[in-house]
Amino acid sequence: MDFVDKTIDYLRSSKAELEKVAWPSKQDTIRFSALVIGASVVMAVFFGVMDRVFMSAVETVLTSRPATHAVTNESNAPPQPIELNPSNVEVVTQSSTPASVINVQGEQKPASPEKKP
Repeated sequence: MDFVDKTIDYLRSSKAELEKVAWPSKQDTIRFSALVIGASVVMAVFFGVMDRVFMSAVETVLTSRPATHAVTNESNAPPQPIELNPSNVEVVTQSSTPASVINVQGEQKPASPEKKP
């Protein structure tokens, strides 16, 4: 048998099997569909209620526990943004020649003299 003969034989046997199937009536299909949709809604409501119950129980447990330590250290505060503007930012360059400082505006000025011990 070649591919075409196998395909035709498969389709004929599939058609014969589908004719043996007892298909549900239109009313049965509607009834079963309504049953599945109804069961899905009931389960969704059930799990939604259970979620609310457990969430409120967890919140009650967490809020009723006394605090073990109070946060008084300011280092735990969130960092504050630093404002940068050209008047308070300077760039220091390192080189083998005498050092110079360039501020953000691009002006070059001599660096302070290094102190030698």
